[in-house]
Amino acid sequence: TFQQKEHFLASTLPFYGATKALNASAGEDERVYALFAETSRYYLRADSYGDWFGQYSYGWLSGNGSSLNDVVSKLRAAGFTYVLLNRESMRQQGSSLFSSASDALASGHSLSGMRLVYVDDSYGAYRIE
Repeated sequence: TFQQKEHFLASTLPFYGATKALNASAGEDERVYALFAETSRYYLRADSYGDWFGQYSYGWLSGNGSSLNDVVSKLRAAGFTYVLLNRESMRQQGSSLFSSASDALASGHSLSGMRLVYVDDSYGAYRIE
């Protein structure tokens, strides 16, 4: 049944709650940047990007400044309207790429230029404003 499928996905995939919230909030024509959440992209209806390689790699996002304002501005300029991030990976790996922005992004609070859409112990989702 649908309920069994939802229960299975929620208990198996740590990002499922965040992707479900994004699917309810983001339109199919919007863009989501998945930060340290590559696998979650398969469960998003909106166009999604973000990985170690490719046009919108983590290197692209962290290049030429990695303050929170720099990250938000770069995402907004590239047409992204949402960010989905793995908070634990951001705490562990993010400081090497995003220096000052990593703690803020991992915090799970609304941030300057970004409104919190979803948060749990592992994942956060933001709308870029």
